[in-house]
Amino acid sequence: MPARQWLLSSVLCSGIALTAGLFSIPAKAQSQSVYSPNTKWAVSKISAEKAGGVAYCAMARRFDDDVVLTFARNARDESSVAIDFQRDALDRSRTYDIDANVGFRQERHYSVKPVSSRAFVLHLGQDYAFYDALNRSDRLSLSLDGKEYRFSMGGMADGQNSLNGCLATLIAPAAGQEKQPAPTTTTAATRTALPAPAPEIDYRRQAQKALEEENKSLRETLAQERMRYEEIFTRQDKSARTIGNLNEQIIALESQNRVL
Repeated sequence: MPARQWLLSSVLCSGIALTAGLFSIPAKAQSQSVYSPNTKWAVSKISAEKAGGVAYCAMARRFDDDVVLTFARNARDESSVAIDFQRDALDRSRTYDIDANVGFRQERHYSVKPVSSRAFVLHLGQDYAFYDALNRSDRLSLSLDGKEYRFSMGGMADGQNSLNGCLATLIAPAAGQEKQPAPTTTTAATRTALPAPAPEIDYRRQAQKALEEENKSLRETLAQERMRYEEIFTRQDKSARTIGNLNEQIIALESQNRVL
């Protein structure tokens, strides 16, 4: 089975494969602290019906070790970030102390309980200073249980632009309605939670969409390569027929010369 198809299947059936150690931190965190992205940001809109009352937009990205980061923001400009290990790595009965650092002296501390044995969510609220530093630094460090997870966040600004485009469709006023003013910028972080009743399912859906888009890009690239080679073979075939005709003409002329 091709690697990319296996990745897509693992998203849909990840609950089947359990790790040897229950509630164990992923192996990569023990040996290598830097996580690089394996996909581009996949942005999607979650309707109010599916979100439990307030629609929001989310962008998800897969990193090394199958770890998935998902940033979500609603029309009230309230944000959350979810870290999904896609394996049983957390104890749902525990409260974890997590330190988040994005550089530029922007550090945050959270005490959270996991939303599942695989994922936890940090509620950023309207923390504009944190987001601005994240866009500029392109890195995110999370300290959890004495281990540090350092994510390389290259392309974060592009992802945010796509996310803002999605948000614009949420807050655009209907025809005839008065446009509401934009929210006032503040650096005070709030703890308002995004209404997502099934965050684990949502984040897996985003990871699946990211892989589907990557597979689509791969198929398009292969199709272009096939067309290019077909053009080359067609030109070669035409050249071969032309050379064959010239050879026949040369043989005919040589025969005529011998007769003369």
